[in-house]
Amino acid sequence: MEYPAERYGASPRPYQGLTELQYPFHDRTVTVTHCGRICIGRRKINLSHVFAGQQVGIREIAEKKMADLNANDVDAACRMLVGSARSMGLEVME
Repeated sequence: MEYPAERYGASPRPYQGLTELQYPFHDRTVTVTHCGRICIGRRKINLSHVFAGQQVGIREIAEKKMADLNANDVDAACRMLVGSARSMGLEVME
């Protein structure tokens, strides 16, 4: 019986890496920090250290969803969205 290293060889093609990711339907793209969080203003949202250094697309929804939310101002809308994020299992640090 052969081991995989005995059976298969290295690829002759060099690895070029991934192309830059595009998020066309998101408001902006941010880079996840080395500790696995994204920082938006004063808010810090923990994703996972697996995403460290990766670009992620985000949508600014507080201003856009003001009409749908039962909030008087943007800060109240942010608090509502933070509560929703926590209920989905995301850790939000202020």
